[in-house]
Amino acid sequence: MLQSTPPTWLEKLLDSLIGHLQDDVVKTKIKLLVLEPFLQYFIELVFPYMILVCAVIGIMIVLMISILGILVYKMRVGTPIPG
Repeated sequence: MLQSTPPTWLEKLLDSLIGHLQDDVVKTKIKLLVLEPFLQYFIELVFPYMILVCAVIGIMIVLMISILGILVYKMRVGTPIPG
């Protein structure tokens, strides 16, 4: 049988902190003062790289389609493909 031990100071502190964090005013302050500025900074930091990645992927897709088109054209014409 398990005996219940009295809560330690750390458990009391965590319970108090959880109680404060469940308050709607505190949630709103954390959201406005911590999360939104962090997300805004992160988006500003990553956005140029995301544009670069999208451009590279777009160029790769265009190149693959053009290579496929050239191969299909050469096969229709009957020109041997070197290799």
